[in-house]
Amino acid sequence: MATKKEKSKATVRREEEKTKEEKGEGLTCPKRPAAERETRSLRSVNNGLQKWLAEPSKSAQPRMRDANEKKHTDGRGDQLGSRSPQPATTAAEHLQQEETTEDNRNKKEEEERATKKQQMVNPEEEEEEEYGEIEEEKKGKVKDILALIKGYMESFKEWQTQEFKDLRKRINNTEEKINKMEMTLTEMGKKMDKMEERAVAAEMEVEDLKKKLEKSNKKTKETQELLAQKIDTMENHNRRNNIKIVGLKEDEEGKNMREFIKEWIPKTLGCPELQQELEIERAHRVLASKPQPQQKPRSIVVKFLRYTTREKVLEKTMEKVREGNKPLEYKGQKIFIYPDISSELLKKRKEFNTAKAILWKKGYKFILKHPAVLKIFIPGQQNRLFSDPEEARKFAEQLQK
Repeated sequence: MATKKEKSKATVRREEEKTKEEKGEGLTCPKRPAAERETRSLRSVNNGLQKWLAEPSKSAQPRMRDANEKKHTDGRGDQLGSRSPQPATTAAEHLQQEETTEDNRNKKEEEERATKKQQMVNPEEEEEEEYGEIEEEKKGKVKDILALIKGYMESFKEWQTQEFKDLRKRINNTEEKINKMEMTLTEMGKKMDKMEERAVAAEMEVEDLKKKLEKSNKKTKETQELLAQKIDTMENHNRRNNIKIVGLKEDEEGKNMREFIKEWIPKTLGCPELQQELEIERAHRVLASKPQPQQKPRSIVVKFLRYTTREKVLEKTMEKVREGNKPLEYKGQKIFIYPDISSELLKKRKEFNTAKAILWKKGYKFILKHPAVLKIFIPGQQNRLFSDPEEARKFAEQLQK
C-alpha cells in the first residue's frame, strides 16, 4: 500500500511539471547556487554603472564640463584624459563575459530539461528506480543506525564491565573493612566481658566491705555507748559526795566559803545538830564569769567528806520543803539544794518530773536514788522502785490520795 501511494504522488508531480513546461512556467532553475547569485548581483551593478557612464545625469554634466576645461589649463591633462574612459571599457567586457557564461548555463539547463523529458517518457520505470533508490537509502540508513547502535552497545558493555569491576573492588574493600570491624567488635566484646567480671567481683568485695563496716559500726556504737556510760558513772561516782546550792546571791559567802556553808546549812534547814557532822572537803562557785546584778547568781558546789553526810542534808531538805509545802528561802530568795550530778544523768532524772509532781499532789513520799531510780514509799505496802519514767508515771496515776 505504501508503494502505490508513493507512485501516485510521483506521477502527479510529473504531470504538474509537464503542464508548467507547456505553459512556459518553471523554465528557470528554482534554486540557484550561491556563486551564481553573486555573479547575477555583480552583473546588475555593472549594468547600472555602464548606463551612468554612457548617459550621465544633469548634476554630473557640469562637473564633466569643468573637467574638460581643466584639460587645457592643467599640466596633467593628458594623463586625466587617458584614464577616464578605461572603466567603461572594462565593465563592458565584464558584462559580455557574464552574458556568454549565462548563455552557456542556459544551454546546459535546456539540455538537462530535454534529458528529463526523455526520462519522463517511462514514468513507471522512473518510479521503480526512485523506489529502489529510496529503499537502498533506507537500507543504508538502517545499516548505519544498526552499526551505530552496535558501537553504542559495545561501548556501553565495556563501560558496564568496567563499572562492575569497580563495584566489585568497592564491595571487596567494604567486606574487608566489615571483617576488620567484626574482629574489633569481638575483641571489644571479650574486653567488656572481662570488665563485667571484674565489676561483679568488685561489687562482691564492696558488699563484703559494707557488711564488715556495718558490723564494725555497730560494735563502735556499742563501745561508744559503753564508754559513755562508764564515763558518766565515773563522773557521777566522783560527784556522789557533792551537793549543788542554787539561788544564793553572789558575794553572800564572804571570803571563806567553807565556814559560811558549815553555818548556813544548819540555820536554813533548822537542824543545829548537823553542824558537828558537817565535814566539808571543799566548797566553791561554778567556774564561770561573774554575772551582772540583774542576772542569776552562779550555783555553789559543796563536797562533803562522807556520802552519809550528803544523804542526811538531802533528807533534811526534803523534810523542810514538805513541812512548809514550799521551797527553801534565804533573805527573800528561793533556794534549791540538789545532788551534784552530770548533765546526762540530769536529763534522765528530769524525765521523772511528771511522776514526782503527781506523787507530790497525792501526798506520797519518794526519793530519786542514784543514778536515776525513783523510790516510792507506800504506807502498809512494800516500797516500789522505778527506772523507767513512763512506768513510774502510770503507777503514780493509779494511786489514790
